[in-house]
Amino acid sequence: MHSTELSFVSFAENTQDGILVICGQRLVYANHGIEEIIGYSPAELAGLTLGQIIAPDHSQPKASMLNGSGELPTGQYEIYFRRKDKSPCPVEITAAHGQWRDKPALILIVRDISARQRIESQLREIETRFLQITQNIEEVFFVRDLRNNEMIYISPAYEKIWQRPVSEIYENPLAFVKYIHPADRPRIEDIILARNLSRQGFSTYQYRIILPDGGVRCIRARTFPVMDETGRAYRVAGIAEDVTAERLAEEKLRFSEMQLRQIIDLVPHSIFVKDFAGRFLLVNKAKADFYGTTVERLTGCLQVDFHPRNDELKNMQADDRAVLDTKLPKRISRPANSTGRNSLHTYSDTDRTLLKPPMTLFSMRYTPTIAPSLKMR
Repeated sequence: MHSTELSFVSFAENTQDGILVICGQRLVYANHGIEEIIGYSPAELAGLTLGQIIAPDHSQPKASMLNGSGELPTGQYEIYFRRKDKSPCPVEITAAHGQWRDKPALILIVRDISARQRIESQLREIETRFLQITQNIEEVFFVRDLRNNEMIYISPAYEKIWQRPVSEIYENPLAFVKYIHPADRPRIEDIILARNLSRQGFSTYQYRIILPDGGVRCIRARTFPVMDETGRAYRVAGIAEDVTAERLAEEKLRFSEMQLRQIIDLVPHSIFVKDFAGRFLLVNKAKADFYGTTVERLTGCLQVDFHPRNDELKNMQADDRAVLDTKLPKRISRPANSTGRNSLHTYSDTDRTLLKPPMTLFSMRYTPTIAPSLKMR
């Protein structure tokens, strides 16, 4: 064996890749690395043709892979070998011409790519699931590269919400800014600039956008950083959702609360809501005036902190528990003098009604009385 061949064999036996040498269509050399890949020992492979170890059911037809001499042309290929246990083994082959004992030969470097294919398959499955999710959610999901200001991905929901093509975002990731309501645009531009400078990406913000037909939508966006292996943010991902309906509902709720407040404050009788602990959840102005305080101060406080007479307070608490236990409304009619912080009152009727969660709604009608010592003669 020539020194060149000795050097080749020494290299071949110390590499993890499989090495095959083909001379005259027959395998004349195989290293132990190929045994680790397909299970055949070098002695078992000696004298076989390449076609005998290619798995026919998983590779391209042999006739299209092998040239007229039954050999692979030079280059790099991904094919399947047949293992000794008959199972297919995906391999990457690099074929090159060389010499073996002074004769022309084809040298194959064989690398097992089973693990790589499994990883690629898992990545494809993850990507498929990712697309299935992002392409079917109502929110806009996006990923932008901070280093070159490139939009990596934006979901189709952008076209539904903004009513504009996603292609313009891929061309310019900040194209959406020009559709932001003029009153909100400076604030959002400052947020985006600060986020790019810090490259942290953490932010939650809301803004309005102008649609092509002049309509307005409210958007809530949340962004977060994507870190590289050094812990630095190199991408920013985020979700933008249409919260127009939510904002409209909030406005309607505020309007309804304002109307309720105006109505109950015009009623001259006490109206209030208490929970099981006796805490005021809602009071009108008449009730606050009775205790010599404001609606704001009384709301959220316990009745025991404001009511001056413990005997009356115990009766009220007993009535509260009766309504909460029976889940039935109750009317209490009894004379009960109670000195508030402003004047002396006599209660005539008190209506108690159960609300959910356990709370009681009270409507109390009372009339001022005059202390006996102040009666006119």
